[in-house]
Amino acid sequence: MSKTTNYQLTVWDYGDEDFTPGQVREDLAENFTALDRVLKAEEQARTKAVKELSARAEVVTGFYTGDDAPSRTISLGFTPKAVLLMEQCGKLGGTSVCGGLALTGHPGMANDRQIQAVGIVAGGFAVTDGPTGSGSTACNAQGRDYHYLALR
Repeated sequence: MSKTTNYQLTVWDYGDEDFTPGQVREDLAENFTALDRVLKAEEQARTKAVKELSARAEVVTGFYTGDDAPSRTISLGFTPKAVLLMEQCGKLGGTSVCGGLALTGHPGMANDRQIQAVGIVAGGFAVTDGPTGSGSTACNAQGRDYHYLALR
């Protein structure tokens, strides 16, 4: 009789003297007990890792209604690492850019990277609303609802 390398489970060799039905039942019971212990430890480790990851990558969602101001700061109470913004209908752009993805130090841009549409600022994110037309921004248009997802 031998044991497996990783979990020390019993392996039966047909030439063993102890290869009796009673011994096999005992060895199987030990093997299943060992497997149950290992699987439970794995489950606990995964649960702990998911909780820790969730705590580190908190996701905050919200919305605001545009007020036509040329620029506006949306306060979150923390400075996000990333913000995804889009108009309620899911639109990110068309003739005007209605949102985008902003990362720390890398704002979402419009007009061939000449106008910032959405950018991260201390305590939240800033949006701009420019004249309508190709390459402009529409991230704060009067009466339009915008949805955002921010990562803490």
